Order: sequence, then C-alpha cells, then structure tokens
Amino acid sequence: MKLFKKKNSAAEEQTEEKLDGASRSNEALEENDAAAVSEEAEKEATKRDLRFALIRCAAALILAAVLLLVSGFSIVDLAGGPVEYQAFEEAEPGSFVKCEISAIIGLYGENEELALVPGGRQYVTVRFTGRYDESVRAVVEETEGFLAGNIYPLDKYVVVQGTVETLDEEQSALLKEWLELNREALISKGVASETIDMENYVSDKVLLVDTVNGKSQTLVFILTGAAALLVLYIIAEFIMMALGLYKNKKEKPEESLGEDKDEQGVGKASPEQAQQTANAAKGETWVTSAENTSEAEPEEKQ
Repeated sequence: MKLFKKKNSAAEEQTEEKLDGASRSNEALEENDAAAVSEEAEKEATKRDLRFALIRCAAALILAAVLLLVSGFSIVDLAGGPVEYQAFEEAEPGSFVKCEISAIIGLYGENEELALVPGGRQYVTVRFTGRYDESVRAVVEETEGFLAGNIYPLDKYVVVQGTVETLDEEQSALLKEWLELNREALISKGVASETIDMENYVSDKVLLVDTVNGKSQTLVFILTGAAALLVLYIIAEFIMMALGLYKNKKEKPEESLGEDKDEQGVGKASPEQAQQTANAAKGETWVTSAENTSEAEPEEKQ
C-alpha cells in the first residue's frame, strides 16, 4: 500500500524533522543506558554465581576432609595391604595384619564370635565377623577331630586380615571365665598342662577381623568413596568455571515473520502505520491507494 500526504507546510515539516531527530536521539540514549544497566547486572549475576560456586567447593572440601578424618585415613593402609604373619601375636597393637587360621581351640563370648587360636607360643583371640560363621564352624570341627586323633592333617583353614589390638576388660573377663569352665577339657585334649596356670597359655592380644586401624573396612570404603565423590564434584565445578559456563548469556531476540511482536506476543504496527497514526494525531490527512493502479490520486500540492 502507498501513502500520500495531502497538506503539510514547510515549517511544519522542519518542526517535525527536529522533533523526530530529538526523539530518536533520546531513544538512542535510553537504549544505551538500558544496555549499560543490563551489562552491569549480568556482571553482578556472574560474580554472584561464581561466589556461590566457590562457597560450595569450600564446603565440599571441608566435608571430604572430615570424612577422611573420621575414617582415620585408613584407605592408605588398605591400599598398602596388610603384613602377613604366621604367628600374629608378635605384631604390635594397631598393626594391620593378614594370617591363615587352620586351628581353633574353642569359641567364647555371648554369640561365640571370639575364637581362641594358636598364635605361636600362646593362644590368641580372634574376633570374627558374621560372614565367617560357616568357615569357623568347619575349622572348629576339624580341630576337635585332630585333637581326638581322628583327623590328620588339618586341611581346612580360613585367611583373614584385620587390626591387632589389646583385649579390653570385657573380653578379658569372658576369656578368663571360659578358661575356668573348660580347664579339664583342655587338659584332657593336651592343649594345657595341670602344672601351669591357664592364663599363661593365652595372650592379651586380639585380632579384629575385617578392620583397619580398629575401624570397619566397609565403613572405611564408604567414607573414602564419599570423599572421592566430593573431590570429583569440586573438580567439575572448577572445570565449569574455566569454561565460562557461569557467565550469563544474553537472551536472543525472537525473530518474527511479517509483523514484529512485542514481549507479550502482540503484533506491532508497521513503520508506515505508526507514522500515519502519529500524523493523524497532528491533524494531517492520509489516503491510501493500491500499488500499480491508475486510480491512485497524485500528491496534492499546497
């Protein structure tokens, strides 16, 4: 569609041009100010995101250190492996050892989780965990058959690893009670002598199976694994920072076909329609005609 202006004086045209120029200048200044404010806001948002990321990394690092501290850094001993002993009664308390148990003299304790085994010159207590119940029973039966002269040699055994500690008061009391109750049986089997005090046959050491530094191996693996995940999270955060993923991206303006659309999706008028509306408000008259037709009225001269 073509637009034809009917009446307009030269003075009015100059005034309009000046007003239009001033309006465009003001609009440009407003756009520049808005762009500067938007850019500053984006920078502040980016700084805030980076600050929060660093705080999260610091918290994760502290938590990882706490988890490793609770585990006693026992993963180092697990990685290094236990020291193998044939007679682990020679090991110092706190040692992480590995040994082969092929004979068990007897079981004691409330749940019979404590076993008295030959440890060299003395018998040593071993505290087994539940997963060894079947193997322990098999070794006890074979040991009894061996002492009775029915089985030879001892073929069954169980290999364990754990921490060597000193018997606590409760364990010592249970052991003393068991020795008193089974004194005659032990002497009859040739395990002890009537002329020697029974307490001289036993050591004050205990092997805590499946522990390292006195802590459960399972717990050590869980705590160490959690600490490792936290460290990986910290590394991932730093990689994201290095790649600039915390920088806010400007929203791209939506491209439209045909009519421009405002933020709410409402169609905007074309530039010619906007100019026509503005001029109509000033009292100017516009007429339209179809393009490429002979019926179009020429522009009237003043």
